[in-house]
Amino acid sequence: MNQGKLDQPYFVVYLAQIGPTSQINGGAFTVGGLDTAHCSSSVDWIPLTTQTFWQFKLNGVSSGSYSQTPTSGWQAAADTAASFIGAPKSVVTSLAKVVGATYVPLTGAFFIDCDAIVPDIVFTINGKTYNMPSTSFVVSAGPGPCMFAFYELTAGGFYPAWMLGPPFMRAYCHTHDMQNGRLGLSKVL
Repeated sequence: MNQGKLDQPYFVVYLAQIGPTSQINGGAFTVGGLDTAHCSSSVDWIPLTTQTFWQFKLNGVSSGSYSQTPTSGWQAAADTAASFIGAPKSVVTSLAKVVGATYVPLTGAFFIDCDAIVPDIVFTINGKTYNMPSTSFVVSAGPGPCMFAFYELTAGGFYPAWMLGPPFMRAYCHTHDMQNGRLGLSKVL
């Protein structure tokens, strides 16, 4: 970036939308500009609380009859390394109940009927709402039921309470602004 080899100080992560049965993998990683082929040109910029983890404030989450908006919010990070979304145990349990997912102790995961009709999960970040459809968080696990793409995150110290991994990234492109320390969210086209 300091060598002037990038047109813009961005890298963008786009992940292809997968359905519970389509098994489509893929996406795009764009360096030095916006990804106009896969992502809306309308980018909502979110200030980072720390650049260590591309961390920002998550104000609240809701789905169906469940809503949680802590007074000071939670710290969350954009996480391309995780498979699912990590969140506090009470939130994961409540969201699973709303969408009808069942915890299976043997696997340590929640499972849900692949054809279940469930409400979106809605995140509030920087005063805006971001709807994540079930096609992003109901994930095929092979023959049988699908997985509910959330897991309990035990955070502490400097780590964020949430890790917004690929399920959220399938709904929103993530534009990382390396120069201005901010994260941009835009709808996947």
